[in-house]
Amino acid sequence: MRSGQLLIFIALLLLAFSPNMLGAANIEISPQQGVVGTEVAVSGSGFGALKQIRVDFGATQSIATTTASVGGNFVVIFPVDLQPGGVTTVTATDSVSSDSEDFTILPQITKIVPEIGRVGEVVNLEGNGFPANVQLTVDFGSAIGIANAASIANGSFVLSFTVNDQPPGEKIVKVRNGTSEATGTFMLSQVIRTSTFAFFKSSNTTLNGQPVPVGSMITAKDPDGVVCGEFIVKEAGKYGYMSVYGDEPATPNVDEGAQTGNIIKFFINGIPATITNGVEPKWQDRKKLVVDLAAGKIIGDVTKNGVITGMDAVRILQHLTGLIQIPAEDLEIADVNDDGNITPEDAGLILKYVAGLIQNFSAGP
Repeated sequence: MRSGQLLIFIALLLLAFSPNMLGAANIEISPQQGVVGTEVAVSGSGFGALKQIRVDFGATQSIATTTASVGGNFVVIFPVDLQPGGVTTVTATDSVSSDSEDFTILPQITKIVPEIGRVGEVVNLEGNGFPANVQLTVDFGSAIGIANAASIANGSFVLSFTVNDQPPGEKIVKVRNGTSEATGTFMLSQVIRTSTFAFFKSSNTTLNGQPVPVGSMITAKDPDGVVCGEFIVKEAGKYGYMSVYGDEPATPNVDEGAQTGNIIKFFINGIPATITNGVEPKWQDRKKLVVDLAAGKIIGDVTKNGVITGMDAVRILQHLTGLIQIPAEDLEIADVNDDGNITPEDAGLILKYVAGLIQNFSAGP
């Protein structure tokens, strides 16, 4: 091999195994911000061939390591660890070359206990992602500055506040300092806790045909419409045990909840729910019942009251004779035989269902 050709060959080898000679090392990160626990992907190029790569993240050295390829490229993923919030740095180095990118650690509330309660309840909060040793203010619904605390050296916090008098419903919990904030939700319950209660649960409850999602609200009402039980779903498709409270014997002039023998009505996110496992939700003190629920589009429930009855068949017949008009978005509910048309056959099938002659419809349960 001639000397000139040999030099070219050696140069090509050097370029192949040391691509950083062609230009500066470079990294890209995705995402560029997130809370503690977020997985961050770091991709690099222009590093030394087959070099050991060390990734540092803020105050944490060697949060991840890997080896560059022959071409000087690498990809590594690491979870954001617990450290003060704000802008920090991701640095990748191979002992010769390095590059850095900024990453912003965002604040978050990681725990609200309890998630549902009444006026006077003490609520405990935990979270992280704030700057170290800063003053924090808590807002709760319409109550601004209901509590104050401080983050510690790693940016985390633990604090508590007492629920003040506000209308029931979902309330925003906000923890903030001068530059950032984190939010969560608390359900201010209208349920009155009494000395009598029954327990309800389910491992097969659905919303719009899918397992009821985490964060959904299951509500129980007595026949008078008094809310006597509430539960926030913590695991998809399941709820409970949910305490459903009874009327307090010591206060005969106040209707706090259910009485023995009352049939409990259930709602999912305010939508009337039907019982799908055939259990009669009859209230009795200290009784435990498994009651599976379904809410959303219930095929056959033309009146949309959460229960399939003979009145649903009547509504279909009224629609066909022009006495009423079923809204276009509800025609799917009335088409129980799933033939694309609303006919007397749909009304007949509903009546058979109510009478127990059939267990389901072609279009769905």
